[in-house]
Amino acid sequence: MTTAAGVVGTGVQGPGTRERLLEAASALFSEQGYAATGTRAIAARASCNVALISHYFGSKEGLLREVILRGIGAAGDELRALLAVPLPAHERLDRFIDYMVDHFQRCCQGMQIVMSQISQTQSPLFAAILPKIAENVDLLTSLLEEARAEGRLRDVEPRTTAVLLMGMLQYYFATYAVSSTLLGPPSPETIAELKRHITQIFLHGAIRPADSGS
Repeated sequence: MTTAAGVVGTGVQGPGTRERLLEAASALFSEQGYAATGTRAIAARASCNVALISHYFGSKEGLLREVILRGIGAAGDELRALLAVPLPAHERLDRFIDYMVDHFQRCCQGMQIVMSQISQTQSPLFAAILPKIAENVDLLTSLLEEARAEGRLRDVEPRTTAVLLMGMLQYYFATYAVSSTLLGPPSPETIAELKRHITQIFLHGAIRPADSGS
């Protein structure tokens, strides 16, 4: 019988092994899709024994769960960092839009998996994903509440606005098969236009101009 100690001794193992597996899985899921990516390919990309996937994550699905949670957590980390920056709310929102478009581009396949899972309330991943998404919405809501305190938010409710902004940011990537046909593949030019349009629509539609007194 293979023991945990035996697994550790059969491949490249060290403090960074778990992280390498997450990086490899994230890259391969994005390149090939979840269903088309095998555990041996993930282990080969991570330069470790395939048995270590079970050792660290229990299964391929467990690895997917951690990849998704890490991606959602990265967005939360960015929001926390922006909340700590002493800049006007509209500048922090501009930075957030820029970051999130790049983030979703890197995690396009993962985004489609997340959308699939949160549409299935009985999915085992749903219970793990929902609290993380809610946490990020709370953080974005806090940023929008600061915009309201600065007198920059129009007559909109911050939490509803936060959810709708998240939806706007995700749509191109979550519906890639359709949106890429309509807008083109994710070239640098397309990504730049996405950022410009989301910023223009959101910041100048929901945020009051700096010199407006109304």
